[in-house]
Amino acid sequence: MAKSKFPRGFEPITKKLRENQIIERLKNLYESTAKVLKNKTCESEKDVEENDCLKEDSVVYRHLLDHLISASLLENTNAEISILVACCIANTFGILSPDVPTNDNEKLKVCISNKWHEGILLFFVRQLNGLSRPTNDLYPRYLYLLECISAFNIFDLALELADDSSLILKELIKTSFNAVKENQGNDDRSVQSLIITQCSQLLQRIDQITNPVIDAIFYFLAPPQKFVNRESYRMAREFILKNQSTLEPYIQMFLNHVISESELPDCNLITERSILSIVFELYEFAPEIIYPILGSVVPKLKSEDVVIRKEIVKLLGLLFGSQRSRLAEHIPELWNAYMARFNDINEEVRLVCVSLSLNILIYHPELRGQVSGLLAARCHDINDGVRLESVTVIRKLALTKFEALNEDLLNCLAGRIRDKKAKVRHEAIRAAAAVHKFVYVGEQFTESEKASVGIIMKRILNFYYQPFLDDRLLIERLFVSDFVPFRIEVRKRMQILLDVFMKFDDVEIRSFGEIFSQQSRFRRFAREICKTLEEKGQSDASINSMIQVIAESKFVDIVASDKRMLKLLKYIFGHDYTTEKVENALIEVLQRLKDNKQIPEEVVSISVGFLERYSPLQFDSTAIEELLSLAASALEKEVSVDSDKSAKNIVKILKLLQIIADNYAHFLSTERIMLLFERIIKYKNDLIGPEYVIKTSVLKILSLVSYSDLLDDGSLRESCNRLIVHLNDRIRNGSPSTAKFAVRCIVKISDKESWKETLESVAKDSIANIDIANPRCATAIKALSSCCSYIPLFVKENFSDIVSKVLSEVVLKEFEECNGDNSFITAVPDKYDYYKIHYGNGVDDECLVRIFGMRLLCDFLMSLSREKIDGDYLKNLSNEVLKMFEKILLSHGELMSKSNSSDEFAGHLRLIAGSCIIKLASIPTFSPLVTADQLVLLGSLVHDDLRFVRRKICGKLAKHLNNIRLPVEYMGLFALIPLVKEDMDFYNSGTLLLEGCILRRKKFVAKEKAESIDISPYHKPEYAVAYGLYILANQDIFISASDASSLREMKECLWFLISAFHRRCDVNSLAQIMALLEHVKLLSDANAVELPEKIRLERNKKIWALADIGILMLSYRIPPFPTKNFTKLRLSKRFYIPGPSEKGHIYLPSEIIEEESKKTVKRKRNFSGSSTLKFTVVDKSKNMYGKERRNKTTSRKQIGSGNSEQKSEEFNNNDDEIEDVAVRKGSVRKPRKLDTLYEGMEHGFEEE
Repeated sequence: MAKSKFPRGFEPITKKLRENQIIERLKNLYESTAKVLKNKTCESEKDVEENDCLKEDSVVYRHLLDHLISASLLENTNAEISILVACCIANTFGILSPDVPTNDNEKLKVCISNKWHEGILLFFVRQLNGLSRPTNDLYPRYLYLLECISAFNIFDLALELADDSSLILKELIKTSFNAVKENQGNDDRSVQSLIITQCSQLLQRIDQITNPVIDAIFYFLAPPQKFVNRESYRMAREFILKNQSTLEPYIQMFLNHVISESELPDCNLITERSILSIVFELYEFAPEIIYPILGSVVPKLKSEDVVIRKEIVKLLGLLFGSQRSRLAEHIPELWNAYMARFNDINEEVRLVCVSLSLNILIYHPELRGQVSGLLAARCHDINDGVRLESVTVIRKLALTKFEALNEDLLNCLAGRIRDKKAKVRHEAIRAAAAVHKFVYVGEQFTESEKASVGIIMKRILNFYYQPFLDDRLLIERLFVSDFVPFRIEVRKRMQILLDVFMKFDDVEIRSFGEIFSQQSRFRRFAREICKTLEEKGQSDASINSMIQVIAESKFVDIVASDKRMLKLLKYIFGHDYTTEKVENALIEVLQRLKDNKQIPEEVVSISVGFLERYSPLQFDSTAIEELLSLAASALEKEVSVDSDKSAKNIVKILKLLQIIADNYAHFLSTERIMLLFERIIKYKNDLIGPEYVIKTSVLKILSLVSYSDLLDDGSLRESCNRLIVHLNDRIRNGSPSTAKFAVRCIVKISDKESWKETLESVAKDSIANIDIANPRCATAIKALSSCCSYIPLFVKENFSDIVSKVLSEVVLKEFEECNGDNSFITAVPDKYDYYKIHYGNGVDDECLVRIFGMRLLCDFLMSLSREKIDGDYLKNLSNEVLKMFEKILLSHGELMSKSNSSDEFAGHLRLIAGSCIIKLASIPTFSPLVTADQLVLLGSLVHDDLRFVRRKICGKLAKHLNNIRLPVEYMGLFALIPLVKEDMDFYNSGTLLLEGCILRRKKFVAKEKAESIDISPYHKPEYAVAYGLYILANQDIFISASDASSLREMKECLWFLISAFHRRCDVNSLAQIMALLEHVKLLSDANAVELPEKIRLERNKKIWALADIGILMLSYRIPPFPTKNFTKLRLSKRFYIPGPSEKGHIYLPSEIIEEESKKTVKRKRNFSGSSTLKFTVVDKSKNMYGKERRNKTTSRKQIGSGNSEQKSEEFNNNDDEIEDVAVRKGSVRKPRKLDTLYEGMEHGFEEE
């Protein structure tokens, strides 16, 4: 029998066989070759002649190898066939080793000229990819193949391929590294070790390491492969470290070439973009490889190509920011070159420097000084993105490593709160809030570190009044979540509030209180809406008016359609709640909003923002008690120290309590709080000043609280009775302010019969002490004034001569008639009296008593107006008081013939007189009693020589006009503002006040018109022009209608009123003003009827001349607008009556007409040649949030200031911060807010 050329039992594999037959034969071959291979390993222990299995000629296995590496088997796509073939070939190599037939087998080199998978070695490489599937049934065979390859060094065959061996190594690295996945089981580390060992052996023995090999290694170091397969990334690192000495020169040569030439020769796995990431990864675990190539990087930092500079800067930023980096020490010139890139001309490069500076600041203290300075400079970068990134880096730095944040960076963060761009401002505010919360909530920070971030809250509160609604809403939301975080323990929360508040100045306290009042205000609106939705019969107008206050959205519709949500909101915005339950209820409400798919996202966003800002998450009864306990402890500590700082701290603590009482008064009705207040009121100390400050402030707080619902509580009733004893003593022996608030407190904490009896006794004692020479006169007047508000009929019936007594004994009494020496003595030291501080300089004791006297008369009349008494009596009494006020104004406040009083003294007296007239005019009972001459006389205060007088009187006018208390003729007083020549700030503020009054009146008239109520003559703002014209015509500086000089002044005053309507681009208003001016030409002065004819005619001519000026300005200064016929023009008969004006006659000098004609506006011509100009009626009263917006107004040119102009609300072109648009008085900034512009400065007449 002929000898077979294959091993015994093996049947050849042909193309005709089916796959299952091939698999069966290969399995048999695999088992037989494995058995032979196993026996071969034991031949060193047995005699070769005794081993029958190894008697066959090795030629048989050579033939078998030739048969197995045929193309049909190597190219078979069946995975099981391929792995069986590979295992059989590996076994055959093991049997033949070390006599593997490499010289004659040309198929080993097939991969050189043909496809890669046609060679045996590449076939083995391809099979190793099966290691990536450990759950596969064939995985044990793949693992067996790897073990055979490693045991018999099969890949040493690649050395026979000379230069092409690198190709085999590349494919081996790429496939085997990629085959290893994470969490493959216990065999994972052994598999990795076998692969790395096999690759390292081949790497060490090949002649040259080519770029494709480095390409394959780097492939696993660069993203995204680095993140896709972390095991392969770790294998690549381990492989490089194991063969560092071999790879180092090749890697350095490769990277030098890539960086210098910007190309990747023979690389198809990595890209140029990934090179820098690879360099950073190499630096992380093998920095010795990278140091020599960094010298070639320095020239690239100055490349003209922005992309190259950006990428190199990014690389260096990563290298310098590495936690273990010492690159700045080893290559200082590279560090200096990198630092220069912070000032690169390209914003993208600067942005990269800023973003990568974070790790340098965190991990390298020795470099912080340099980097912090450069980062601080970039906070003022001209590019918005760079400034935004700078703020973000500072925030991350503070939250990661606060000790690395120096004062400069903290100031820069606070400074960006005023950035021009909203996105930068908002990020700065959020970052500042996060840092503030991080420091104050953290236990690891010291008091000095907490103090260092105090500037943050101060800057934000200073910014709160700026005219940007988005910013204010963001601050209000962060106030709840970050500044006084609600998610921390109650006592700590209140301690944070107290600590932060103690660092505020007056401006910040004002903003702080405004945030509280906004929360309280919107919670009240929410309660009203919930109540309205439950009650039937409410008008749609009342509901819509409340909806518009909150937001122009479907918020109310959402609540009305969901009863569960309505119930939750009633609890959230009610009075009986706890913060924990509110938080849970709020979470449920927000979830219901988000789950309702029918609600637009914009509505959901607005509603969520509203709930987050105004839900009571910070304060409940427990929190208020904790705060009061902390405040009481702080007060006890401060009053024991005799220093100015302690006195200021006492005032601040009491201001905080007052803010709490203003907005959370319903939480103060507890016995514990009453006992606390009682202890403070009984406090005695040698420092008499702080004692009065404490008592006055506590009484003011108590006067805000109502205990009527708890009077049945025995323990609380007992506390109230003890308090009343102390309050009676304060009324008679305390300061004026103490007496005022003590009266209010008695009314609050007593039943009606008790407090009436007490106040009647107080009134009798006060009347007895009303004498300017009496040291207790000021306190007596103030106490009586407060009593008049509650028992006016008792005062009227028992003290019928009170008006004459006050006039003769206080207001009009000569100071030298007082008994005693020339020094006026009061019971309270000047330093600590509330009203001395309230009114400021120029208010001595004499002035203060006279002010109280005038205010007492005003308060008494107002109290009587609320009672049903004889009309003639009240009218006569009112006329007497009004004449006294008129006398003060006519005398410019200099009542006493021999008085040596200062200008400020007289200024305060005439200011109080004017304020009292305005307040009486705001009452319907007294409004008709104020004559036209008295109204004209009030105008003298608008352009008063003293700044505080004109500012405060305008604030009073705006306040009552905006509240729709004063008739529209008082708005005409604003026409006198341009007569103040040198006060540009007053002019701009007056412009804003006037525009605010116009806007408020228009809204009011529109609302009343919708309800079919005709109130045009009384409240329509256009009528202010006609009344302003009358006031101007009766000014002393307006000599005659023929005087061109005075006419020019009056012309600018009248234009001040008209231009306010012109800026609104409201053609209807302009047309009505034109009709009013033409109507005035047909009327005459109602108060000149009894004057001589010559004087009467001259007064009328001044009115008609001003009407002509108004018509002239409307014709020449304003583009053409359509006129209308207004048939119902009704002006008050107190000012105008039908007159003998000549129709069509012009009462202006020709030079005035000629001057005005030169100011004709340019008109666009249509094809017919007629003058046309499109006028769009735009409602600028609302912004996108439905809130009232402020119109930007351009100020007039200041005399002597050239062409300089200012805008009240604009950005500073010389810096990247917003101009401070607030009004300052000294160091205290006042908000430019239309309805509160002069709030806090209206000390001439305090609202009761």
